Amino acid sequence: PDKWPGANYVIRPDGRRIDLRYVKDRKELSSTISVGYIVERHLIDGDVVLFNRQPSLHRISMMAHRVKVLKGLTFRLNLLVCPPYNADFDGDEMNLHVPQSEEAIAEAREIMLVHKNIITPRYGGPIIGAAQDYISGAYLLTVKTTLLTKEEAQEILGVADVKVDLGEPAILAPKEYYTGKQVVSIFLPKDFNFHGQANVSSGPRLCKNEDCPHDSFVVIKKGILLEGVFDKKAIGNQQPESILHWLIKEYSPEYGKWLMDNLFRVFIRFIELHGFTMTLEDVSLEDSIKKEIYSEIDKAKVEVNNYIEKYKKGELEPIPGRTLEESLENYILDTLDKLRSTAGDIASKYL
Repeated sequence: PDKWPGANYVIRPDGRRIDLRYVKDRKELSSTISVGYIVERHLIDGDVVLFNRQPSLHRISMMAHRVKVLKGLTFRLNLLVCPPYNADFDGDEMNLHVPQSEEAIAEAREIMLVHKNIITPRYGGPIIGAAQDYISGAYLLTVKTTLLTKEEAQEILGVADVKVDLGEPAILAPKEYYTGKQVVSIFLPKDFNFHGQANVSSGPRLCKNEDCPHDSFVVIKKGILLEGVFDKKAIGNQQPESILHWLIKEYSPEYGKWLMDNLFRVFIRFIELHGFTMTLEDVSLEDSIKKEIYSEIDKAKVEVNNYIEKYKKGELEPIPGRTLEESLENYILDTLDKLRSTAGDIASKYL
């Protein structure tokens, strides 16, 4: 029992449980085991178990995982699998159940494994997908300014289970360079085509067709990423009709699992080597945009002052079920809420 892999109990055909911690001659006991005995062994790599996090709000709050035994006393899981469980890492409690019969194991393996539940029944899109650093790495790798030497491309591809020739570099002189788009194209099926807007396609970077100067319209032809970037709209979790969604629908959940196991590792490896940081200047707005926001603030001030004047003159229309004072407060809060939303939309459009 104290050595892995081992066993904890032996259950005899008559139902008697033998605790192996208190058996001195275990070899003798093992020689008596025959058909009808049950050995409660330790979990080993590859075992199928059920994983659950309360509250179980939908079907995929409980899924099957394959075990990888590690040291320590905590459950560990891939970050991509958190959304179905609504899980994070601030002390969440999760439950692990081990199927005891061959029928239960087969059912878990065929129906409940994670990669068979990437598409959620709630809205028909992939609930499992990229988030946070994965998306940052994907964007930085696929943006058109990213160029890689052959050594750099091989370095980031080293974390993936692919053996391919990089082919001709996109730039031959004065030095050979590969684009991040070429690296990503290695993982795409050769008959896959896609046209669509990226998440960054808004405000001054809005593009609705090919030949977009801002790299915000995605074009994939015959498995080659020709234009656009991979961002949240392309590979993010909970994004219906994304590139990831179409790849899973067209080429199977197994392919989707392989893609997330390999291409997503490339994104993380790239961001590890490339680095990702920002300064205050990156989130500072130009004066023209600030003027646009200040204009909205002035409009809101006028509207709030009008409500106050109406209240003082007794002309304010009360909200049903509210006093005049409560009605005034509600009108002002509604106006300020709209202002905050409008200002946020303007700012995010240009950042």
